Amino acid sequence: MASTQKKNDEGFFQKIFGDMFASSDPEAKKKRELKLIGKQISKSKYKFYKLQAKQLLPPFAKLFYDIYKIISPAQTMFSNMQTSNVLKNAIIEYYLSDRQKEALARLSDDYIISSAEKTGVKELYAEVKKDIEVLSSGFDSQKTISIEILYNQFMTFTSFVSYDFFMLLKKFDPSMQERNFSSTPVFSPVKASAAVDDLKDFLAVAWALPQKTDWTILIKFVKAYKSVDLVQAGLWNKVVARLNSMRAERTLENIIEYTTDTPGYHAPPAKTNEKLIEVYLNKLKTQTEQTLKKISTDKKNSKTGELLNAIFGTTDVVKLKNYVNTANEYFIKRGLPQYTLCNPLNYLKAFLNDYFKKDVRELSDFILVRGKWVSPELSNEMSNAYHSLLEISEKITAFDDSLGENVASGSKLKSLSSKADRDKEALHALQVSLKDVNNQAFTFITRSSQYMIVYAKTLKRLIDEVDNPKPELLMNWQEIIHVSDGAVKPLMTRVYKMLYQFVSLLQIYIAEKKATSA
Repeated sequence: MASTQKKNDEGFFQKIFGDMFASSDPEAKKKRELKLIGKQISKSKYKFYKLQAKQLLPPFAKLFYDIYKIISPAQTMFSNMQTSNVLKNAIIEYYLSDRQKEALARLSDDYIISSAEKTGVKELYAEVKKDIEVLSSGFDSQKTISIEILYNQFMTFTSFVSYDFFMLLKKFDPSMQERNFSSTPVFSPVKASAAVDDLKDFLAVAWALPQKTDWTILIKFVKAYKSVDLVQAGLWNKVVARLNSMRAERTLENIIEYTTDTPGYHAPPAKTNEKLIEVYLNKLKTQTEQTLKKISTDKKNSKTGELLNAIFGTTDVVKLKNYVNTANEYFIKRGLPQYTLCNPLNYLKAFLNDYFKKDVRELSDFILVRGKWVSPELSNEMSNAYHSLLEISEKITAFDDSLGENVASGSKLKSLSSKADRDKEALHALQVSLKDVNNQAFTFITRSSQYMIVYAKTLKRLIDEVDNPKPELLMNWQEIIHVSDGAVKPLMTRVYKMLYQFVSLLQIYIAEKKATSA
């Protein structure tokens, strides 16, 4: 009797402690969870699974076949559709107001390039900026939300219909033919382990579909965009309702968990929405900027070529030895800063050497040396500008010589550039030195332009009064005309035209430098 009581007590305490510590045994806990999952599968209204055999049954395949039949036309459509970026733009532009559509049309490459033929680059930049502001301001919060909803619908729907329903269904009926719905396939049970990976892939796209959304928005958009019906709205809504029901019940997750003996399976989370409008506008801005830059470059190159040919008879003008484009090859190979004003400085040196010191000097001998001015003050500006330009010519030569490899400045640049790829201090010092060099070149260019303008302004007044019986600048025109054998007026006209063309050439580079420094 005492022995029986003792056994009962042991059994009682064993039961209590067994229940208390059962949860600490992972395998026991897993078995209990799988048993519970099995009960949920048995009670489910969806008779998809045979527990003992771990098989997927024909009703499971029938559900997927019904979905496949409904979305098959959309599969064909999306397989022929354009890239996602094109579709993003189409979705955004679907919501544009008439005013935004007009602004967008003016932001196309064709329209901008066409406008450039009759509009200056500066005015074109202003017009493009205005149209981008019109386009941007039209995206209020409500429109932005609507666009993001439609895009999310589109992307999740595309992923869903792109799922390979056919390959899954062939496991249940190997004789089934792709997109052939003329006869009903005969489905047989399949080992769930053979289809579990397909089922996981399905959940990744199916559960990404938004549960509460109006799918008619997407259907209307595709109808407007492609002039075809995406799916029948009523049938698609039934599919979504069925999926939502299974999602709430965890029907498919339970099958995956029971088949793989791994409770707690969850489909991967859906991707968050992209910042569509911000990306769209930034891309549009970049595109228009590139178009405008190309137009600006093309116009500059065209204008530069015309002026170079008019002034020098060629576009290949090199007068310096060290501050030249070929010297930049060393810097470019190492990804280093460069000489940025080689072209205009070489043009300036060539002009001062080949033209200024000849035609301008000859003319200055006539009007500044032989000319009798009404007052010295009237000739001072012209004379100062002339001599300043002669000085700049000599300074450019000295500047160029200083950049030679065997001279202090050039040797320093060479040394710094050889270390710059591995020494931050050397790179910084090189950047500072090259900036100083380029700034010096820019100073030569801007000051020369200013002096040429001063010289040309007085020259224009002289041309206007050469035949005037009451001159206001020179009092001895007849003497100068006689000494020059009548060549002074043609010479003045030629020099003025030459100065005007060359200043126009320099101004292209001055404006470009100021724009990049702003």
